[in-house]
Amino acid sequence: MKRLLSLGLAIFLSLSLFAGIAPSSLSLGRVVVEVEEGSVEEKILKAFREEFSEAWLSEYTVNTEAFALAYVPLLSSILPMENIIISAEENSRLSLYSRKSGYRVSLILENGLISALGAELI
Repeated sequence: MKRLLSLGLAIFLSLSLFAGIAPSSLSLGRVVVEVEEGSVEEKILKAFREEFSEAWLSEYTVNTEAFALAYVPLLSSILPMENIIISAEENSRLSLYSRKSGYRVSLILENGLISALGAELI
């Protein structure tokens, strides 16, 4: 009986310790499981699920001529994305991955807007 209680306690403690740890990915970092309403992550998910357009540039990016010249070809080829996993925003950076297309996109944000990005097929 004592042994059974010890085993039960060990299982309970191990489950309790891991319950508070956010899931993470080697390529993305800490993964967001539930996106908070009004968060940067929610805005970026919405952006990457939409078709690319001039309005997209105005709404989601710093919208400079240099940004457009650098990233329009890439954005128009990868958007919209589906089945997205997103990392938590940290130090004005976040990443997302589309399980459907296989693209991982890393973003640098400025006041909640995309100021730079990189994408790779993984």
